[in-house]
This record gives sequence, structure tokens and C-alpha cells, in this order.
Amino acid sequence: MRLAFFAFAAVLLGTAGARADCAADFATIMHHGREVGPFRVDGEASVGARRMVTVTEVIPPDAAHVHVSTSQGDQEVIVTGSQAWGNVKGFWLALDEATARQMQTDFAQAGILYSDKAQNIQCLGETMVDGTKYLGFKYDAAIANFTVPMTVYVDPASRLPVKTEGTMQSGGDTARFSATYKLAPDLKIVPPPKP
Repeated sequence: MRLAFFAFAAVLLGTAGARADCAADFATIMHHGREVGPFRVDGEASVGARRMVTVTEVIPPDAAHVHVSTSQGDQEVIVTGSQAWGNVKGFWLALDEATARQMQTDFAQAGILYSDKAQNIQCLGETMVDGTKYLGFKYDAAIANFTVPMTVYVDPASRLPVKTEGTMQSGGDTARFSATYKLAPDLKIVPPPKP
């Protein structure tokens, strides 16, 4: 009986260790993806007929250009060092330095591919998608006060994320989230043109 108990305990401890290693691998990959660069993330979210497209370009550690498109219009922000600008109805307005610094902090702490505050991380191991071999991870992402089950695919050679996707039901509609990540070595982020 004691032997069976110890065997069962070893299985439980082994599983917990595997989960911890999986979460650590996931965190390392996402952290590396956020710090290497320059990079670009193309995201799309839809709920029923509503759709939002986001393009986020980042040159770590302190430059970013974010463009969000919805049926209500576009929003755009550029941050370079201690300066930031927002595009309001086609006009670029300078934002104060405190706002620029806060945006830098937000970019630095935010997870890429909906990975910020990921929970219940699971390793899927080698995963084939459209004939390409990836490392797969499943996780629950916190998106707009909802918990969305996501799957991310990672290039096994570079250990960088490639794309993520997830769906959930919301008020009778299906909510879909997807994003692709790629390095963009020629990316430049500059202040907007002056009026």
C-alpha cells in the first residue's frame, strides 16, 4: 500500500514538474519574442460581424507604432523614446512625456500574441500545421475581461512565436482571435509628419 502511495505521489509530482517546465518554456519564448527585434504583430479579432485589425510594430526597447482599424474608424499611436503621438481623426497630436513613458512601460510589460497573464499553459509538443512542424502550446488568455483558450505555434529552430489563434462563444456569437508574429529587420519607426 505504501509503495502504491509513493508511486502515485511520484506521478503527481512529475506532472507538476512538467507543467512548471512547460510554463517556463512558454514564458521564455514569449519574453524572447518581445525583446528581440524589430518585429511586427498582425492581429485580428472578430465577434459576429464586428471586426478589429491591429498592426503593432516594435523596435525594442522604446519605439512602437500601433494601428487599430474598426468599422468606427482607425486609431494610431507612435512612440519613440520619450515622445509619443496619437492620430485623432487624421491629425497627429503630440502626447505629454508622462503618457509616452507609460506607453513604453505598457509595451514592455504586455505579452505578445495575447500571452499577457496566460494561464493553464500546456505543451503540445511537435505540431504539424499546413505541412510545417511547430512547437505547440495551449493557454488561456485574458482578453477584454474574457478568458479565451488560445493555441500558439512556435518555430522550433528560432524558438520564436509564429502565430496564435483562439475562439470562444460570447452572447450567441463566436469570438475569434488570431495574430501572426514576424521579425522585421528593416522596420523603422519615426515621428509622424508635421502638419
